[in-house]
Amino acid sequence: MHAVIRTVIVLLLLLALVMPISAKMAPTALAEELGGNGSWYRYQGEPSSYDSHSNQNVNCGPTSVAMAIQYTQNLSVPIRDIRDFIGKNKKSTNLSDLTKALSHWNVAYRADIYNVSDIKAALQRGHIIIVALDMRAISPGADLNGASADPSIRIGRFESVAREHWIVIKGITPDENYFIVYDGNVWGGPGNPVYWYSDGTPKGMDRYYAVNEVEKGMRHFGANTIKGIEIISSRLPDRTLRNTVIAQVTYYTLSPEETGKNPGDPGWGIMRNGKRVHWGAVAVDPNYIPLGTKMLIDGWGNQIFVASDTGSQVKGWHIDVYWPGSREEALRKNDELGGWRKITFIGMDAPVSTSTTTPPVNTYIKAPETTTTRWINLQLHAEDPEEGVVGMMISNSKNFTDAFEEPYSSIKEWTLPPGDGEKTVYARFKNSDGAWSSVVEAHIHLEEEPPTGAVTLAPKPGLVSYIPFNGSTMAVIGPQPKISGPVRYASMNNNKLSNSSFELWAGGIPKDWDSPLRDESYAAYEPSTEALDGSTSLFSNSTKEGYIYQIVPIRANTSYTLAIMAKGNNGAIQIQELQTTGTTSRVLKLHTAGFKYASDWKEIKIKFRTQANTTNALVKLWGKNAYWDDIQLVEGFKPTNYLSEGLLLEGSSRNYIENPSGELGPEGWSGINSWVDIISTREYTFFGYKALRVRKVKPGPAATIIAANLIPGKTYTLSAYIKLEDQRPVDSSIIRGWFFEGIDSVDQLDLSQVTDMNRPVMQWEPVGGGWYRGYFTFIARHDKGLYGVMSTDRIPVGGIYYMDGVQLEESDNPSTYFDGNSGSGYKWSGKPYRSTSYREGTTVIVGELKDSTGTVFFKARSLDSHKTTSKATILKIGQLYIQQRSNQMLFKWGDKLIGSASLDTHPNAYAVTWNSQRITVYSNGKEIGSVAARGPRKGRLVEISPSQDTKSIVISEFSLWKSVLTEENISFLSSHRSIDPGVRFTVDPKTRIWVAAQDPTNKDLRILWSPDGIHWQSWNKGIGSSPWNIGGSKGLKTVWIKVIDPIGNWMMYKDEIYLGKEG
Repeated sequence: MHAVIRTVIVLLLLLALVMPISAKMAPTALAEELGGNGSWYRYQGEPSSYDSHSNQNVNCGPTSVAMAIQYTQNLSVPIRDIRDFIGKNKKSTNLSDLTKALSHWNVAYRADIYNVSDIKAALQRGHIIIVALDMRAISPGADLNGASADPSIRIGRFESVAREHWIVIKGITPDENYFIVYDGNVWGGPGNPVYWYSDGTPKGMDRYYAVNEVEKGMRHFGANTIKGIEIISSRLPDRTLRNTVIAQVTYYTLSPEETGKNPGDPGWGIMRNGKRVHWGAVAVDPNYIPLGTKMLIDGWGNQIFVASDTGSQVKGWHIDVYWPGSREEALRKNDELGGWRKITFIGMDAPVSTSTTTPPVNTYIKAPETTTTRWINLQLHAEDPEEGVVGMMISNSKNFTDAFEEPYSSIKEWTLPPGDGEKTVYARFKNSDGAWSSVVEAHIHLEEEPPTGAVTLAPKPGLVSYIPFNGSTMAVIGPQPKISGPVRYASMNNNKLSNSSFELWAGGIPKDWDSPLRDESYAAYEPSTEALDGSTSLFSNSTKEGYIYQIVPIRANTSYTLAIMAKGNNGAIQIQELQTTGTTSRVLKLHTAGFKYASDWKEIKIKFRTQANTTNALVKLWGKNAYWDDIQLVEGFKPTNYLSEGLLLEGSSRNYIENPSGELGPEGWSGINSWVDIISTREYTFFGYKALRVRKVKPGPAATIIAANLIPGKTYTLSAYIKLEDQRPVDSSIIRGWFFEGIDSVDQLDLSQVTDMNRPVMQWEPVGGGWYRGYFTFIARHDKGLYGVMSTDRIPVGGIYYMDGVQLEESDNPSTYFDGNSGSGYKWSGKPYRSTSYREGTTVIVGELKDSTGTVFFKARSLDSHKTTSKATILKIGQLYIQQRSNQMLFKWGDKLIGSASLDTHPNAYAVTWNSQRITVYSNGKEIGSVAARGPRKGRLVEISPSQDTKSIVISEFSLWKSVLTEENISFLSSHRSIDPGVRFTVDPKTRIWVAAQDPTNKDLRILWSPDGIHWQSWNKGIGSSPWNIGGSKGLKTVWIKVIDPIGNWMMYKDEIYLGKEG
């Protein structure tokens, strides 16, 4: 929960610095209150700065780098070594020299400081900043040129020589009038009154430069020039938690103006510790005050407050107190009991720094061995009797790519990644000296997804196999197929919502959906056999506060329709248009529709046009004793009929880009001649936990590139997801492709050899949320090169774009993005994010033909409009091949083309019939070709087996029939949304029942059956086909089955048949 939304002055100093700055201050107090003993201060005149080229005179840049290295790593690097790296013969140093040196010594940085506002923001983040100034803008101090050696005089310039100069800014005074700096322009030794105080400390250490004068000194270099480097570090130099501090105290309520949320919104009223907000809870910056800290606030007597929450604007020594009353009362409390106040921490002793490098010991992480939900509690433990344990990192990845440092806690609420099976959670711990422990881990078996099943009543079904592919690869009739490679589903009609017919469940609610009241969701939602499509629908018995929801990216200024089928007592659907910036979302507009007392299925529909700044949509529903099915969110006011998901078919492929989504920060990525500044960010992401943030540093075209090794002569496609910070649409006038072959380092690049051929036009399309995916295709001429994108001059200096999901694959068009962490069927060739990644092709072995006559029927669509020039196989039965080429579906017998049909982004129905004399093909119920030939023979394998060139095909409603279906039969199947594998009536009570059940992680399934859905008996006939007597009396007959795994997760299915004459 974001505790407060308002501007707050951040204080990086402690008690004494709350007082106004005066010309004189007791030196002992000053040293204490700055919280620093000068341990990382360096100066140009120190012995390590001298070399044979007298570079010490221009070593302000290397000196500032030396301070950054010592500050972040406690490593004292000789200044002359940094000068040697930059260049002995080079005198003055620029931004590029400093950033290269920082990178060389593994210092994390962000080169994007343009003005004092950027400096203040960096200080709020707890970081120091290297800044370039024209020192003529800094007023002379009272101790100029040795006029005084009094250590209490620290304001202004202390030397008359004034020129362009690098300094380090480490803090700001409470009134924000002065920056506290480390100025390395110090020479000689103690006793020299120009540069040293009488107490032996250098005048450049903890110097005060006026903020307005620093701003003037920075303006000397131009408004659009980067003038500073933010040094990123987890070190907290001036923030040691003492028994008492002076902190800014404010008060907040749960009003939407402060929290940005309304009652019923996800996370409303829930604090960082997972509990509901209450009186006595305060929000803090955990980098300063660990969560769980108890404290007294001056003015509140013995009332104990507990650090329980964080806030996007709660930074530094700031405590935001939750007030349970009205907003007006909270504002009065700000006046009466707010402002800078003394804070007393209860039971906390000031830690003593011993500079030890021994990490925490006796570390462990405990978790339940088995769980039916992804939301679990972890028990954590680490000990360090000397330093104390202050930080930790928790991750689902051994490489901690999804982790961030947080205050140490013995209990942690945690979310496991989706998908049943064995899960591993990793942890490591840090002491106050910055030493990290070794990694410990816990293993959990997740079993939150219930098994799937089906039941079908059919005396003599004509089907050999029926696989709906509507969220499951299970055959409803026939032997179960063998699946290998990734199993991913996609919409058959561009529906933005997944699991839209509620076939799949996990953790007590439909999979891919979520609920703010997860603990109560088991009682509020259940799968129901009252289904329009597929096997199950959603039954809800919830209040408005207990809704389920799904968030999806959508496009601005676009027409949409949200529709769902519903019946029951009452219910409602709602769509919230969101503007998402960074990690927060703002509701722009609400659209709601509902129903009451519907005994039959009825459609609930909302038509709307998105706002100009809409990026995402939150779709939610709730209802009392209500049934829901077939929800869809599609573009346009006249959507097609609902269609469920299908199986995504793609061939095997390799992504040649390492670190393709920026999970390792900017590692491997670079610009040319420092034209761009690249960092990783969590602000905007499309895949994984991070993306790359690219900021233009110099005017004109600027490339963002990475090295890769390819095979000469092969065709490759590079694709990337791009989002502009200013929210403009992306096209090739803004972002183009860029590649240069024959080299693998920017240092080897000769810009005079770069031509327009190296800057290809990219094809762009919106993917929602302000993101666009673009691609270009080329033929590799060398086995290595640099590849990426280039921003044109339409992105100005200081302009920012975000990049994610970069993919370089052997293909003439892009496939869906993947890396080694995309799930089952994907892997890294080496270390995660430091190697290329590989995708297996998705293969479905249906089984062998039982006869030499038959029919195969399926529906398919292309996921995008990209055309492929190669012939890509989708399905084969003996010599019968069905292939994709460009925007066509080809049907071939051996090398002979039987016919071709359209393949586009809309679903089409295809069929092939065969016997001993003829093979005939159909598209959308109409014959399109025939050839005299003996079709596939008995025993031939039926394979849905995409070749390497198959790209983004979605297939559904696959069925294999014993006989040759007529054109009338095929037309009927083509015009209906789904196949009913059973029969609707029979005159013979002796029929057959087909039962299917499966669970990816459990073979020990229990099956029950019931004639009424209430009274259950053990099913002892096993899986497959069995004789079944439905009874002698005429009328509607129903049979239910319930499939249960050993953990207790279950799903229920039913089928109906009418005993008697037709009609």
